[in-house]
Amino acid sequence: FVPDGVVEWADGRIAGRDEIRKWVKGLMRGGIGATPAQVRHFVNMPYIKGGGSRVTAHTYVVIFGLDRAGAVNVPSVASYEDTIVKVNGQWLFEKRVMRADMGVFGRRDD
Repeated sequence: FVPDGVVEWADGRIAGRDEIRKWVKGLMRGGIGATPAQVRHFVNMPYIKGGGSRVTAHTYVVIFGLDRAGAVNVPSVASYEDTIVKVNGQWLFEKRVMRADMGVFGRRDD
């Protein structure tokens, strides 16, 4: 992310690279990084539009979870809308908007 990058979803917003990093670390402690894994986050190939030093990307996401009984479930089918910029020759996320297409990724955006 750029230093003042943003992540948004239906019920929240995080701004700044350091805050985003803290948020992701919290997610990792909450099941994504558990051993054995409790959550798997599958990200499809992005559809990228634009050129020069700014592009947008649309990516579908599926999240699988493991409940207490050991059954696999699909709590969320979602999509990411990203704005990505080239800074000093490096592509960085400027903004990510996460939308629930199905399930509980925040709440469904209509």
